[in-house]
This record gives sequence, C-alpha cells and structure tokens, in this order.
Amino acid sequence: SATVSQGTWATNGGTVVCNLGVLTNMAVATATVGVQAVRGGPSITNMALVSRNGPDGNPNNNMAMATTSVGVSSLSISDAMVEEVNVGLTNMFFPVTLSYPNAVTSTVGYATSNGTALAGSDFVATSGTLVFAPGVTSQTVTAQIYGDVAIESNETFYVNLSGATNAFIADGQGLGTIVDAGQVFFASSAYW
Repeated sequence: SATVSQGTWATNGGTVVCNLGVLTNMAVATATVGVQAVRGGPSITNMALVSRNGPDGNPNNNMAMATTSVGVSSLSISDAMVEEVNVGLTNMFFPVTLSYPNAVTSTVGYATSNGTALAGSDFVATSGTLVFAPGVTSQTVTAQIYGDVAIESNETFYVNLSGATNAFIADGQGLGTIVDAGQVFFASSAYW
C-alpha cells in the first residue's frame, strides 16, 4: 500500500508507481510505501527512482535504496501432561505459539503419533489445521485421553506440526505424557 501527499499511486506487479503530478520549483511531495514480508529471509531491498518529463539538472539524486532485515514469525508447540482417569475421556492441551503477531493469516497442520501410548487404546488420534488470524499469537491442540483402571507406567505420545504458511516451525514436536493415576488397594487381615 502507499499514501501520497498529492497525485495518485498504483501497483504494477511487485512495483508501486506513484504519479505526483506537477511540482513547482522547490516544491515537496511525499510518497510512503508500506511493505509486509510474508516469507523469511535475511533482508529485503526497497528502491525508489524519481524521474521527470523535462531535463534534469541533477540526475544523481534521483534514486534511493534501503535494505531492511526481515523476520518471519516462528511456531512452537509445548509439551503437555495429564493424569489418566479411570473411565471416560480427559482432555490434554498442547499450546502452540507464534513468536510475534503477523499482519497476514498463518496456518500450521498438526497430527498425533504413537510413542509408548497408542492411538485407539490410550488416546484418540487427531489431526487438523490451526489458523492464526492477523494479530493472534496462540492456539491450542486438544488431544483426548482414554481412561482405564490398569496399573501401568506413565505413557507418552507426540503432536507434530507440519506445513506452516507465513511462519516457520521452530519447535515442531510436543510430547504428551499420560500420568497413571494408579490404584490403591487396601488389604485387611482378620485374625480369629
């Protein structure tokens, strides 16, 4: 986008063209161009070139160039832990964060994968896409954990991030730990 103090502007491919109209001697006109980086890279270079219809007494001052460092938000998923219940389902929440807000929508895919915990018996396999609207920096992946009464060791599984748009994946694997609640048995002895 652009704003101009006089005249008009338009885009032509990746170029912003400003027509500031007629300027009298020593007149000043300004054009401000806004750029939104959607891909990471070390830098972007902006160049401004001024031209006129008539002769130019000082053509050496008609160009300006500026290089700006460009950063793109990174995505990270946190580990999660939940205590297993005896029956039913329990939700486990994996926070996914964007390092700083983007001006454009960012997305990332997610999917669970087996560890010592197995999909179908210990947790519900899940996959999908998280959408980070402009300005949003956090979303949550919810995994459902099956309850059981078996006494067993703690079990783990993973939530993996993939296919990010308008961001890169810095930490793409969350570890989910299902903590066994254990069973307490009371034994009684009777003496006769």
